[in-house]
Order: sequence, then structure tokens, then C-alpha cells
Amino acid sequence: MLQAESTNPLLAGEATPFGAAYLIASITGDTARMEGLLGELRQGRGEKAQDQAAPPATIDAGTGTGCKQEAIAALLGLTLVGKVSKERLTKMLEDSPDANPATSDIRPREQARFRHGGLTLECRDQAGQTQYAAIEVNLTATRHWVEYAILRAEYLTRFTGCPAHPVIVAAYQHPAVDDDFQAGRVLWYQVEEADFLPPPHLR
Repeated sequence: MLQAESTNPLLAGEATPFGAAYLIASITGDTARMEGLLGELRQGRGEKAQDQAAPPATIDAGTGTGCKQEAIAALLGLTLVGKVSKERLTKMLEDSPDANPATSDIRPREQARFRHGGLTLECRDQAGQTQYAAIEVNLTATRHWVEYAILRAEYLTRFTGCPAHPVIVAAYQHPAVDDDFQAGRVLWYQVEEADFLPPPHLR
């Protein structure tokens, strides 16, 4: 599906950092992060708790997109172990020869992207072997995000010796990357545009 022009100001064109962060929190069931982002959204609109007639509703574990980390793992034919923390990603990098910028061919910007970009899942295959999913989240899957996902998956394999799969979670895809999905270079997990935002009654 080609990119559609969003009518929501929060998602005009490409997804805002808010939209991507909210969807990542929803995928992993991080309700505290979802509520924090919702508070930032309200604050950004100039809303204050004392100005509201009733306290805002909170997000429960059942709220949010149907795109869950278990479903992504299953689509890869794997079983989810859990989300890989940024601290653990940093440790992977620090324990590798690439930690030394003087000898590594990985630029500092790429190292930072590996540690802080997107979402990383640890999974197991049927034989019990570890595999990873390097996930990027954006309203539209473009060349930029596809290459990031592929690069992060390559780094995961390089640092751990385990297979890693690039995944894009997006509502739309740009025609320039259709061949990547058709050839299986990267997996597209399609969601709805509405998944990038809290439910209407919580906004």
C-alpha cells in the first residue's frame, strides 16, 4: 500500500517521533511509557490537569494496537523471549572489537543508532537457538527505514553470532522498497495509521 496523506496533524507525512515511540511502547505493552507519552501530548497542547473537568483515563494492558511483539516473532516463525534493553545492546557493542573507534569500521553515529534506534527482540527457533529481530517503526516504510533495519540486523549478527531479521512496522510502504519486501530482505509488519496514536477517548 502506498503512503496516504494523513489527516491527523500528529501524523502529517511521516510519523512524528511521538507516533513511533507510542507504537513501540504499545507493541511491548509498556503502559507506563504509553501514559507518559500521552501526558506529553496533552502538555504539548497546553492542557493542564487542573483545567480538566475529570482526571484523564489511564491506559490499561489491553489498550493499543494488535501488533504485539509475540505476533512479530510468530510471523518470523520464532518464539519470543523478550525485548532487548538498550543497556544490553550497549554491552553487546562494548564486548565486541568494534567498541574501539580507532579500529572499528562502524561510525559513532551508527553505533548510537544500534544502541538507541527502533526495537530489538530476542527470540528462539524450534531448536532453541537464539535469533533476533531488528525492528524499525514508522508510518511509511521508506528506503531510509529499510536500510536502518537491515544494518541493525547485520550488527546484531556481527556482535552475537546469531541470525537477526530486519523488520519494518508501518502502515504504508513506499514503492521504492517493494522489491526489498518481495525478495524477503526485510519483513513488513503492517499496522493501521490509528495504531500510532492513543485511542480517541484518551487523547
